[in-house]
Amino acid sequence: MMAANKERTETARLIAERLPVELTTENGFTIVRRCEIDPATVDSTAGCHFLVRDPAGTEVEVTVVFNTEMVELIQKQRATPFSSTCLFWLECAERALARHLWQTDNTPPDGWLVVFWLSPADLILAASWA
Repeated sequence: MMAANKERTETARLIAERLPVELTTENGFTIVRRCEIDPATVDSTAGCHFLVRDPAGTEVEVTVVFNTEMVELIQKQRATPFSSTCLFWLECAERALARHLWQTDNTPPDGWLVVFWLSPADLILAASWA
């Protein structure tokens, strides 16, 4: 009996390690970071990749990119600039995508979203990011 419980516990742990974290917006959209499904995915300022499921269950791939001038402005404000693949950009992209889904109640046209500005919370995060 103990061996069976131990095996179930180990199986549950392995499954939990493989399940991606899902962010759900207030209006029912679910966002999953593509890198959590496919570790070969590389996210950067040129493209952060997500899988979005709408409330009806339809899945769409969405890429979030950052406006070059906005990235340069953020980089100039830092003593040590972020790399283009820094996790900071993925976190900002995810929040921008969630904000878009909430405000428009729809996925971005053609699966692309361009970030032209960062929220005050993102700017505070940028200033404090180590």
